[in-house]
Amino acid sequence: MNTVLITGGAGFVGIPTVQQFLNSGADVTVLDSFRVAPITRRETLTKLGARVEVADLRDADAVNAIVKQVQPTMVIHLAAIHFIPYCIAHPAEALAVNVLGTQHVLDAVANAQCVEVFQFASTADVYRPDLAAHHEMSIIGSDNVYGQSKMIGEELVAIRQRQGAFERSVITRFFNVVGPGETNAHLVPDILDYLELGDALPLGSTDTKRDYVYVGDVANAVHSLVTTDHGPSVTVNVGTGSSYSAIDIVEALATITDRPLRVQTDPAKVRRSDRPNLQADITALQALLPGFTPTPLTVSLAEALAQRSLESRDLAA
Repeated sequence: MNTVLITGGAGFVGIPTVQQFLNSGADVTVLDSFRVAPITRRETLTKLGARVEVADLRDADAVNAIVKQVQPTMVIHLAAIHFIPYCIAHPAEALAVNVLGTQHVLDAVANAQCVEVFQFASTADVYRPDLAAHHEMSIIGSDNVYGQSKMIGEELVAIRQRQGAFERSVITRFFNVVGPGETNAHLVPDILDYLELGDALPLGSTDTKRDYVYVGDVANAVHSLVTTDHGPSVTVNVGTGSSYSAIDIVEALATITDRPLRVQTDPAKVRRSDRPNLQADITALQALLPGFTPTPLTVSLAEALAQRSLESRDLAA
């Protein structure tokens, strides 16, 4: 039985990833600060069957003590500050959590000498902006602090592996994750917030395109990649291979909800610099996981909307 430590396990990707490992019979411990994830998710994780440790990645002693106590054979490192506007507004904090925090996890793993596989959740934002779909050998070069923090994190993982801290590493470059349980104010949850108020949707840039991958597919990919030996070091995109604009998403939601949704440009939400297209080439992912079939965007949106409706009814009850 695998003993798994999942940092950020109370987060958007974290909850379904925890479920994947528990379903496979793993002994799972979650390390999360609950800085972004609601504290109520601690009870959710406990009911699922995971142990929960509350700690901040910036606290090296706490991280070291948890890893020493858990003695994991696998570490799934999802914890980070993910919301790019927040990272841009708070660069020192983003670097402290995403870079220094990652180093603290790697140091603890090196000290424990029990970890066989280390997974690092990176991002498509590490790639230099390009209209074409990105493959794993595409040119690296993020234009913001979040992408830079993940680029550094990938290098830190490689260094620790060369030093013998673990046998295998899996670096997953997530594209835009979507579905139920989102904890940051990204485009889709932002739109869903406005849907609760009416049919007018004040948005920023609407012509940029993104590759939206279902959160359940991401969790499944992480689990499959970590539990199958694909060699000492794997770096792979996790996306769908298709990209959509904000207008595409609004039109899909208008069809799902049968409402006449209207987009209004909000200048305050328009980013000074934004990629025209962020799209995955998933050839490598499908070679590693031959059964990987992306969930359609309409299904992901419908599930996110259904969860919102359920939460609203629970609050009203």
